[in-house]
Amino acid sequence: LLEAGADGLIIPVINSGDDAAHQVQLQKFPPVGQRSYGVNRAHGYGFDFDEYTQSWNDSGIFIAQIETITAVNNIDSIANTPGLDAAMIGPYDIAGSLSVPGETNHPRVREAARHVVEACANAGISCMTQIADVSKATVEDALDQGYTAIVMGSDLFILWKWAVEVRELIHEVR
Repeated sequence: LLEAGADGLIIPVINSGDDAAHQVQLQKFPPVGQRSYGVNRAHGYGFDFDEYTQSWNDSGIFIAQIETITAVNNIDSIANTPGLDAAMIGPYDIAGSLSVPGETNHPRVREAARHVVEACANAGISCMTQIADVSKATVEDALDQGYTAIVMGSDLFILWKWAVEVRELIHEVR
């Protein structure tokens, strides 16, 4: 994906500082990391090679997805990984990891999220989450929790909402 020209990556299931450091090694060019210098689309098939490779280590974005209680417990080492730009909480996955699947507002899930938000703030990196119900109340709640970035739904949630509306319309018509 990076060779195709992505500005960065959101990597799922980062459970430790070692996981995060390994991803930095894969994404950054030497001397910071070990990314390959192969000729590819990202740097214009070699025409912009020097400019691209010189600026990538400073401008490429690495976001670690925090999706398990293991990651929550290791968030200080993850958040303080040099080269990590942000962490993104996967509330559904954390809920499942805490044996309360689907309960993204469960007190244990919210406490885990609070811990991640605080660790990210202390490390000076952004902390993101995704919300399924895009409403003023959910956006305000996410901001009140301390998130610095919010993913406003996804194609899955949009299609799900549309399917529910279609089902309700069919029931009204029949």
